[in-house]
Amino acid sequence: MRIIHLTPGTGSFHCGSCLRDNALIKALRARGHDAMIIPLYLPLVTDAEEANPEQAVKVGGVSLYLQQRLPGFRFLPRFLRTWLDGEKLLRWASRFMGMTSARDLGEMTVGSLLGEGGRQWSEWDRLIQWLETEGRPEVVSLSNSLLIGLAPALARRVKVPVVVSLQGEDSFLDTLTEPYRTQAWDLMQKNAQSVARFISPSDFYAKVMAERLAVPGHKISVVYNGLNYEAGRMTAASRRRYRRLSGPYDPRKGAHHSGGCIHRT
Repeated sequence: MRIIHLTPGTGSFHCGSCLRDNALIKALRARGHDAMIIPLYLPLVTDAEEANPEQAVKVGGVSLYLQQRLPGFRFLPRFLRTWLDGEKLLRWASRFMGMTSARDLGEMTVGSLLGEGGRQWSEWDRLIQWLETEGRPEVVSLSNSLLIGLAPALARRVKVPVVVSLQGEDSFLDTLTEPYRTQAWDLMQKNAQSVARFISPSDFYAKVMAERLAVPGHKISVVYNGLNYEAGRMTAASRRRYRRLSGPYDPRKGAHHSGGCIHRT
């Protein structure tokens, strides 16, 4: 099955969602699926090799911000918009992402959730066109429900099921100032009608978001987050080297002693 997973990047720091999404794509490939991760906003930052580093950011955060603030931005020449979506500029811009005002944050969030009715749509529309003509997925997966403004257009134009992961969005949305908080939740509920399936990391959160999104409980599946512990498994050679460097084991203290250092076990 061809699965395209859309996930926001951070550009300059590690984020649990990026790590989880990168591992998810690798796991899906291991199961035989044709899975691909597409970064949005900013480049991905992971603690392992990227699943498909050849994929550039499809919708740049700088362009989205300018589109929201400057309605005439869509008339900017293509070469300038391409430059704004370049990796170097996006990584530089990511260092200032925490400086957005509460008003800008609310406007950007609601603007994204408005989907086709928002100022940002000319940027998002390019992504939809790419999915229609080149990506051609059988399923589109959204990393979190803050991307749910894409769901109606994906379901109607790309004509594939839309799956949305739930990752603590309620705590973010509840911090927005009014009227953005109420507007955002109203739009979340409206767009949720175009989602085929939600994925929750716990039973508790599934119940919380079923109520907040006004969707039936059977529309949310619980899939617990996993760990790739194989990457951290010590080989026999590694264990021998560790013991040689750590010194003798003291069972009374539960530690290895090596000079002035104590290595807890």
